[in-house]
Amino acid sequence: MQRSYDSLFHFTTNIDVLISILKKKFKGSYCREEFRYGDQTIEQFVPKISFCDIPEGTLDIYKNYGGYAIGLSKEWAKSKGLNPVLYVESHSLLAKSLIDAYNGNRRALDFLGATAEAIWASWRRSEDDVLKSPIKIDLQQAEESYQHVKDTLMAVNYNQYSLCYIKPYEADLERQEGLIENYRFYDEREWCFVPDFKIFLEKYNIVRPQYLEWRGNGNSKPLLDELMLDFEYDDVSELLVASVEDLEDLSDMIDTLPDEYFKETLGKSRLKSKIRISD
Repeated sequence: MQRSYDSLFHFTTNIDVLISILKKKFKGSYCREEFRYGDQTIEQFVPKISFCDIPEGTLDIYKNYGGYAIGLSKEWAKSKGLNPVLYVESHSLLAKSLIDAYNGNRRALDFLGATAEAIWASWRRSEDDVLKSPIKIDLQQAEESYQHVKDTLMAVNYNQYSLCYIKPYEADLERQEGLIENYRFYDEREWCFVPDFKIFLEKYNIVRPQYLEWRGNGNSKPLLDELMLDFEYDDVSELLVASVEDLEDLSDMIDTLPDEYFKETLGKSRLKSKIRISD
């Protein structure tokens, strides 16, 4: 059985981005994701940082994702809460159940939100208003009902959050150079970092109009400056570049890093030893 490396790889298209990652750590971005069942489609805008879990001996095959990469240990990935993506075949029973659950969640969110507001309004009425009202309200019961609705609403939101880790097994992929039909996302073997559930809901849970405004018309996507993922240089297992010139530039940059960023005297030399040129 073919094993994967004990590292995850993050690919990029130029040396400047790789240098920026080494200097400032990872920054996230919104990714438009969708999966389908029949004529129904779920579209999500997921704030995340992605990595590939590559089978041993196949690293250079993946350089079409970008000629530059940084590899970090899987122990680091686990400690930071990363998780493998779940790939769903569009004709499967799982795809159908996810679509049904998503549609149900949307209806439930609308209903639960309105119900919670109504219960809250009743609960917060003054004692005089309650006594004057022809409708008798048990405030303790209203409070308990409100909490039950909040708990149910939270469960629905957790279901929505879990969809951030789902991608299609195979689908058409739009890229700047054109459409790739029947692109097999499964081959990416993606792991990703998505912010904590509460942070996701407070800051990053957006819909299409918000995504389009954020995305703009540029060729490259903006970064989410507050969505960061740090690492120690000891966590780095490999640095992949495209040329001898890149190797020299990256080595020179590492020499400029503050000594206090490294845990030991030979830390810079050890990090530079992990640079290699892709074949």
